[in-house]
Amino acid sequence: MYLRPFGLRELPFSLTPDTAFFFAHHGAQAALNTLLVSLRSGEGFVKIVAEVGCGKTLLCRRLIAALAAESETAYVPNPSMDARTMLLAVCDELDIEIDSTESAHRIVKELKRVLLGHARAGRRVVLIIDEAQSIPDETIEALRLMS
Repeated sequence: MYLRPFGLRELPFSLTPDTAFFFAHHGAQAALNTLLVSLRSGEGFVKIVAEVGCGKTLLCRRLIAALAAESETAYVPNPSMDARTMLLAVCDELDIEIDSTESAHRIVKELKRVLLGHARAGRRVVLIIDEAQSIPDETIEALRLMS
């Protein structure tokens, strides 16, 4: 329906943002640069706020692509979960194999072991949380303690 009339080579409006279509207008490029400088200088937490539909998810995906060669990244697109489940999600994103029935203590211990291993190897680990406004307070506190 869209391809021939508009001379397109592929279907537009996919469900997930495609970083190939990232348009680096002044605001988007400034946000990406701010994130990169902040992360590379060791900032603990960085927050991007914008209206719905402004491209925050695309910015997250573009950031992951930009960090690929220098950092381990974990991306959580829907963080509306309890602290234990969030830790399991982070483990999953970092390819940490852990039984989901393990205690919270064991999950944190394994996550800490892997994070320290990355630190010793000189690899930064970046957790990107999209839609972070929906994180329960208990989960925010668990993430803060993990940092």
